[in-house]
Amino acid sequence: MGPLDGPWLDQFDDDGDVDGEVGDGDTDVLARAGDAITTGHPAELLVLASTFAEAVADAARTDPLIPGSTDDELYSWRTVVDELTGSTRPETTALLHALRPFVPDEWNQVITAELSERHTPSLPAWISSIGEAEVTSVWCRSHDLGHDDDVFIGARWPTGQVLTLVVHVDHELGGSVQDVILMPADIDQVLRVFAAPADGPTSLTEVDLADARAQIAAAVDRWEQSSPRTLTDDWPTARPLLLWLLSRLPLGGPDASASGDSRT
Repeated sequence: MGPLDGPWLDQFDDDGDVDGEVGDGDTDVLARAGDAITTGHPAELLVLASTFAEAVADAARTDPLIPGSTDDELYSWRTVVDELTGSTRPETTALLHALRPFVPDEWNQVITAELSERHTPSLPAWISSIGEAEVTSVWCRSHDLGHDDDVFIGARWPTGQVLTLVVHVDHELGGSVQDVILMPADIDQVLRVFAAPADGPTSLTEVDLADARAQIAAAVDRWEQSSPRTLTDDWPTARPLLLWLLSRLPLGGPDASASGDSRT
């Protein structure tokens, strides 16, 4: 068994149950990667890669979310990269491309060297540029009573695909990230849907990109420091994806020093 099996990938099962046979997880992950390729959109492939990255991050926590994730033999970048580079299937090639935004520099170099030796003409062109997303704008819908915020991060790839990541920050729970939603749609479309008030009066404003980076990174840090931490279907498995998008934004926001934003 390796990182392609195990509890961090259980949320990809339709029924949420743990596969009962050793090795089923590998097949399931490759099938999910194959399905993600056929969508023609980076979102599902990036979510799968982000889940690997969060499993590795959890192994470094003093109080991991998943019992047993501190086992370095199962949850480390070495094990993840070794397992994916050990197969030259199109699905593993696509996953290696998708991992590049999340891995440390030393493993990025290993993956880059591996990909330079692979020739997979069957893969669509957008996969090789999956790490080149540009954040186009950030908007915030705030509850007028200060209860919570929904922050909308719009991204676009050079190959034309768009994505909006909706980050829910609950100020009644210390101003920490509580959930994210990924929507493969342009941010202007998403804002039209979410512009209607919900649970009381709200206001919608565009956020300076540097301020957005600092403020959202601080909200992620507050989630890390909270106890117990909120867990949802998409959080924190999308945490590396969110931090990567934040790293595409400029530095210099007022809360940068307090947020620990230097890690991005």
